[in-house]
Amino acid sequence: MDTEKNPAIKRELDAGEDPLDKQQKEQVAKQDDEAPSDYSLYASIRGRYRQIIGDRSVWEDNGSRLGINVWYEIVAKTWLFGRYELGLNLLQELGLDSEYTQPDQNIGHTLFTRLAYVGVQKEENIVVIGKNWSTYYQVAGFTDRFDSSGGEASGAFNGASDGGDSGTGRADQVLQTRLNLDLFKIRKGFKPLAINMQIQRGQPIPGLDNHDYNYGFGASTIVELWNNVSIGIAYNYSAIDLQKIPAAERNGLNGSMSALLLGSQWIAEDWYLAATLSRSTNLQMTNTQQYFEGTGIELYGQYQLFSNIWLLGGYNYLAPDSDQQQTGDYLLSYALFGVRYTIQDFTRMIYLESRLDQGRTTDNHNLGNQIIVGLRWSF
Repeated sequence: MDTEKNPAIKRELDAGEDPLDKQQKEQVAKQDDEAPSDYSLYASIRGRYRQIIGDRSVWEDNGSRLGINVWYEIVAKTWLFGRYELGLNLLQELGLDSEYTQPDQNIGHTLFTRLAYVGVQKEENIVVIGKNWSTYYQVAGFTDRFDSSGGEASGAFNGASDGGDSGTGRADQVLQTRLNLDLFKIRKGFKPLAINMQIQRGQPIPGLDNHDYNYGFGASTIVELWNNVSIGIAYNYSAIDLQKIPAAERNGLNGSMSALLLGSQWIAEDWYLAATLSRSTNLQMTNTQQYFEGTGIELYGQYQLFSNIWLLGGYNYLAPDSDQQQTGDYLLSYALFGVRYTIQDFTRMIYLESRLDQGRTTDNHNLGNQIIVGLRWSF
């Protein structure tokens, strides 16, 4: 994929959370006369001020990071590579951030590992091992584009975590393959087909002390149809031996974890539209850490009003099935509307977002509307 000839695709690759997605598509475009080995250092400072209407206001970190990426071309169009990305809770260190609610915040830690992996890439095909964005996130990332919220209804960030243990977000201890198959060689008119697979060592079950998944695996595929319209499907599974968990400690678990996700995205020169639909079992949790079966919907759109001004809006909705009595009145339901002022594409910007929240806790408490002002400044 020649992203230089399509600035809209390059813009969205730069805006996406997964740096390996961009590397997979752009590494092969490097010139043959470039140095066979190199490295890059990067940083991104991200913070926000959040006012909950009629309640309180908080300063929060929102995904600040510092990282290094290294690669070495062992033969033509084949690279060894590695990345380490450190998360930074800067406002916490200054004593300003008193509330940790975001998946990009590792509660109680000023510094923590966001990504850590090594791998090999041959053209646009990759094998990688470590802590990395999951195969499930390749589709969930279609709608995880807001600057202050999102990714909750799809299950990418379940239970206010980074999705590391469940393998749906920044998955821990995974072995992945990412393949871009050039179907044009098979039949004229076909676009490249992305096929992603992962296996995961058993991780702790979120919300349950001293209990682990047996193992996990995931797969996703994404195909471009026409005119930068893509559709994707993802599935993730983590095995649970329920008999080893006492009934009083299951927190609503009734079996193994599974999640199915369908998504689509449409990239254009001055706008972007995406939607996902998820169906999950023993993945999502209420505010009281009760697991449930349910359905989630995410919508996202953005439009370039002027050169440096973007309007955006969308919706996150997650509802337990009607027979899930352990969830009480729990409901995730909020609309987001905002505006960005971009200084350097989506890597340096300020933003204003309004969250209109109709969600409820298990005891029928409404979470309240919010106004969020934030900054993102990448180096």
